[in-house]
Amino acid sequence: MRGGNSGVSTLDRPPRPVTARWRPVWPAYAAAVWVIVYVLWVFLDLAGHVLSGDYLNAPLLASVLADSVLRAVCGVLALATVRPWRHTVPAGPMLLLAWAAAGGSLAFPLLKYTQVGLAGYGLAEPWPGPLFTVASVGLTLGSVLFVLAAVSFLNRSTAPRRWAILGLFLGFCVMYLPVSHW
Repeated sequence: MRGGNSGVSTLDRPPRPVTARWRPVWPAYAAAVWVIVYVLWVFLDLAGHVLSGDYLNAPLLASVLADSVLRAVCGVLALATVRPWRHTVPAGPMLLLAWAAAGGSLAFPLLKYTQVGLAGYGLAEPWPGPLFTVASVGLTLGSVLFVLAAVSFLNRSTAPRRWAILGLFLGFCVMYLPVSHW
């Protein structure tokens, strides 16, 4: 066929042979542990501010709490990709949820690093703080773990890849909402 197109969409191609796919389960467990550490850190930080009498404005507090709750849900979703109880959800929606968790975890680091890159060209305001903090490095690490868990689950799943693309978009949209108000 001319042009090298076989007429088969890349979204509908059959999965690669099992021997050629990357399918470890450790990224899902690592992402779940990361979520536990992150949520504990956020709540202890908030408790420290409250106990010391610091004033936290309501929108910031609400967005931090919403972010923490959504990340905890993402941790459960990451675990669901490797535990037997994931079979209670059909493969397509489970793939969508796994990639929504990955997309959601990418929202803040991508927003931050994009803004820093655009500020270098004068196209955006500079980031209002240090670039490499414990929080930004930690959130980037969490993002990498969630993406690795989602890729591993994608390679183990029989669902069409379009579920992954839809989930990635959904995750960006859902997690961007609390992040956009910071």
